[in-house]
Amino acid sequence: MNTIKTHIDYPILPKEEEEPVYIPTTTVIPSYGRDYPTALDAMKAWDANVDFLVADISNRWDGKPINKHDSEVYETPVMIRFNNKSDIVFPHQFNT
Repeated sequence: MNTIKTHIDYPILPKEEEEPVYIPTTTVIPSYGRDYPTALDAMKAWDANVDFLVADISNRWDGKPINKHDSEVYETPVMIRFNNKSDIVFPHQFNT
């Protein structure tokens, strides 16, 4: 049976013997006209608590600023779009 999802859940990579765990994520983009060409640059900015914008139409905070500190306080996992919004990185899966 085909169903339409209104929110995308992305998997956390499991260990070999475990099943994947799916968690909802909030999409964020660089704010103030910034862009990052690589995942490493985007993650360095995220780790430095640089502001990003919530870019998730299903989120009531769409268009509002968020940074790493806010994400941790409110337990909101994020997906960062970078490189002209064409690539993504998940900070909770990225080791800098």
